[in-house]
Amino acid sequence: MGEDGPARRVGGLISATLQSGWLGVDVFFVLSGYLITGILLDARGDADRPTDGYFRHFYARRALRIFPAYYLFLAVVVLIGRPPMPHGTAWYWTYLTNVLIARYGWPAGTWETGHLWSLAVEEQFYLVWPAIIAWTPRRRLPALCIGVILSAVALRAVLVHQGAALAAYVLTPPRADTLVLGAALALALRSGPRARDAVKRAAPAIGSVALGALGVLFVTHSLDHRLSFGGLVIGSAAAAIATAACIAQIGGGRIRQVFEWGPLVSFGTYSYTIYLVQLPLRGALDYWLGDRLATWAPLPAVAAEGVLLAGASWGIAWVSWRLVERPMLSLKRYVPMPRHPVRTGPHS
Repeated sequence: MGEDGPARRVGGLISATLQSGWLGVDVFFVLSGYLITGILLDARGDADRPTDGYFRHFYARRALRIFPAYYLFLAVVVLIGRPPMPHGTAWYWTYLTNVLIARYGWPAGTWETGHLWSLAVEEQFYLVWPAIIAWTPRRRLPALCIGVILSAVALRAVLVHQGAALAAYVLTPPRADTLVLGAALALALRSGPRARDAVKRAAPAIGSVALGALGVLFVTHSLDHRLSFGGLVIGSAAAAIATAACIAQIGGGRIRQVFEWGPLVSFGTYSYTIYLVQLPLRGALDYWLGDRLATWAPLPAVAAEGVLLAGASWGIAWVSWRLVERPMLSLKRYVPMPRHPVRTGPHS
């Protein structure tokens, strides 16, 4: 027992970390809201109404980035999935996976397609958010962002309290806070040097508090289940705030060097396809190698599956980037987003 103790403790730590990996969705949403809203704000500038190409070019560029790899992946899954997807495939083709899950529960009997709910949330959000950015007076955008964030967190808490935690986890309205938090950060960093400096000064303290909250939740096992009140309401909010605080500090110094680290940049390039394929690949590995991995010690089994999964995901993403994504992204040069300078005076 004494010799097995350290391995078991390490294995338990890895298991607890993996069980908390769902917080990565919140990180993804904050990053997405920050990057996409920044593009929309730069395209709008100080104009009272969207300029020519604002909507048309945004959605064309979005389609070039998202559709090719997604629909290719979906076609492969539909062809080789075991057995056919319950409730049909229309939910997946139309980016309604999150609605499917909220209504029927997690899809079973397929090559793990449930993770597509987060992409569905993102696509549904960006059906309306560009119009909000375009038509809302710029001085009112901060209040609007705060209102959406508070409303989404409150809605999520109410749904969890009423026993609808799965709906709170996958539907767009209760998950909009993380996307809009990223958007609010993009807005703050474009609101003049005074606002930008204030955000950067406050970010370390705010981020430290958020990380501390996550640490407490982790130690108390409140993050063990993504549908618990502590995990879904407090954990998601803390993870989002910590991510936003980190983004606010990217402007220079060591944090910028971390984000410019070669392997991390490479991961960012291939991350979309890795996101698409990693859960189906895990299902395939469990199906083909589960019995063999189960005969090994717990830690080596986890490590072996992780190495196999990472290598296969990276390889598929590498091929997808060169044969599908990069050629399609090169077409973006025909639909450039308009860019307009923003005044940063007292009335901006």
